[in-house]
Amino acid sequence: RAPFDGLILEIVHSTGETVDSDIPILTLADLSVLKATGFVSSQGASGLATGTTLQARLDGAAAPVDVTVSSIDPRIDSVSQTQRVTFELDNAALAYRPGATLVLDLP
Repeated sequence: RAPFDGLILEIVHSTGETVDSDIPILTLADLSVLKATGFVSSQGASGLATGTTLQARLDGAAAPVDVTVSSIDPRIDSVSQTQRVTFELDNAALAYRPGATLVLDLP
């Protein structure tokens, strides 16, 4: 039994193949909430807070989607002057695919 509900993304070993008990046989993922990590200018990040909801365009989506800021790295990259920001997208209906390009509309 799996530790959580999810979709099988990859089957690593075939039926009948012998494997040790500590070897993974498949990759299981919970896709009900997708996470996207990107870099936002430090000026843009200063206007964000954890829990903030923003509009974004997602490849394959007919309309803009709502994403929520889940974390903001307080460190500013000295070269690019950007901060790492993680966003979450509700995907309970499994309408969106992991790995799609997400473009944010910052206020």
